[in-house]
Amino acid sequence: MKKMARILSFVIVTSFVSNTYPISQATAYVLTGASGITATGLTYLNQGDDYVWAWGAGGIFATGLIYWLTNRITPHGRLGRAKSKVEKIRNNSLALKPFESEEQLMNHLQEVYVTHDLPLVTAFNDLSNLYQESINAVGLLNAAMTDCHEYDFVQNCQRLITEAGAMRDNLTKVIKMVRGNKEYLEQVKLADQRNFARQQIAVQQDMASAKWASVWQRR
Repeated sequence: MKKMARILSFVIVTSFVSNTYPISQATAYVLTGASGITATGLTYLNQGDDYVWAWGAGGIFATGLIYWLTNRITPHGRLGRAKSKVEKIRNNSLALKPFESEEQLMNHLQEVYVTHDLPLVTAFNDLSNLYQESINAVGLLNAAMTDCHEYDFVQNCQRLITEAGAMRDNLTKVIKMVRGNKEYLEQVKLADQRNFARQQIAVQQDMASAKWASVWQRR
C-alpha cells in the first residue's frame, strides 16, 4: 500500500509540474496509454498482494488523472479552457454593456444585484474576478497558438483574444466607475465590519467547543 501511495504521489506531482508545458494531442494519448499499460502490469505483478484491488483502483485513478491533466495542456485543451472563461465573462451583462454615465450603471447594477444589500462591493468583487479571467483566457490562447499552427485553430484563438481584450477594456471602465461611486467606500467599511463580526463569532464558537471538549474529557 505504501508503494502504491508513493507511485500515485509521483504521478500526481509529475502531472501538475508538467501542466506548465504545452503538449500535442498525440502525446497526451501516448502518456495516457503508457499509464494504463503500467497500471495493468503493476496489478498483474501484485496478484498475490492482499491489497491487489488497491493496485487496480489506483491504476484506474492514475490513468484517469493523467488523461484529464494531459488533455488540459494540449492546444485544444487550452482553447477549450479559454472558451469557458470567455463564456463566463459573456454571462455577466456588466462586462458587456457600455455605460455612458454612472447613473446608467447604478440602475443596471441594482437590477443585477437586486438581492444584495452591498451591491457595489459585490459588483467590484465579481468584476475583478472576471477581469482576471480575461487575462487568463488570453494567456491560454497564446500558449495554445504556440504549439498549434493550423489556420482555423489560430483564427479561432485570435478571434477569442480580440473578444476577451474588448471585454477586459470594458471591465476596466466599469470597475473604475464602481470604485468611484460615492457610496463604494461606505459599503466597503460595512463589509469589513461584517467580516470582522463573523470572525469574532467563529472564534467564540471555537473557544466554546474547546471548553466543552475539555470538560467532557475530564468526566
